[in-house]
Amino acid sequence: MKHTPGPWEVDKSGYKPENADICVMCGNKCICTTSHEDARLIAAAPDMLAMLEESEWSGAYHENPDYCPICVAAKDGFHGHDADCKLGNLLKRIKGAEQCSP
Repeated sequence: MKHTPGPWEVDKSGYKPENADICVMCGNKCICTTSHEDARLIAAAPDMLAMLEESEWSGAYHENPDYCPICVAAKDGFHGHDADCKLGNLLKRIKGAEQCSP
């Protein structure tokens, strides 16, 4: 199952402090209900994922932009990211979560 594409936003119209549940919206569809603090983090998730994916092969500190800035693995390398690469492992976990059933 893929995630609902962004942008997501917090629907504050029905929020009251005594009622902690509010919706995270995608267009006019409520994609989940959660606490106010969690809703802001959830709403930012598509943008955070896009930034991580953009930096994955950014080649920071290298002349060739097809290298991971963390483990220095080549994008088209045989093994991809090093096993202990924090960026590679984070993206693997996020992309794995997209395929989980609710």
